[in-house]
Amino acid sequence: MDKRIVLLIVTLFLSNGLAGEAETGYGRLGLTASLTNAHLDIVVPIFVTETISIAPALSLASVEEVGSDYSLGALFRYHFSRDIYAPFVGLGLAALTYSPDEDTIYPGNTEKQTDLLISPHLGIERYFDQRFCIGISAQLNVIQADEHSYRLGYADKQVINTATSIYATLFFW
Repeated sequence: MDKRIVLLIVTLFLSNGLAGEAETGYGRLGLTASLTNAHLDIVVPIFVTETISIAPALSLASVEEVGSDYSLGALFRYHFSRDIYAPFVGLGLAALTYSPDEDTIYPGNTEKQTDLLISPHLGIERYFDQRFCIGISAQLNVIQADEHSYRLGYADKQVINTATSIYATLFFW
């Protein structure tokens, strides 16, 4: 990752001057954009209590002459607090689906594939006010690959890897 991006993230997390003291009444419904491994993910966090959120998630990607990749899932998170800094633990569940183009440049890989993902994660969010936060999370991905899947280089096997996500959330209700 570019050193400037890391420096920006660290500065935003450590700067207390932008947010002042934490306020009550944080947003309960938001929209998150997440940059993860060159995919743009859309997540809609919904706080069902002050510290528990459920977030439907959708990811779409398409590569010309290869195919489309999309996933549908949900994130469940427990926030230890919702102050300026809000650490959390969570669990992600998703179905990752790849659909090859008819004229794919990989002719031996023409079957639709669905891999299943379970992902425990932990992270922290930095609230700048009641409506905006940025966050970072680390996750352990456990993926059951489809019998035709070569997403991670292994068909019909269980694959374990790690990932990180940096995101911003705007709460509008």
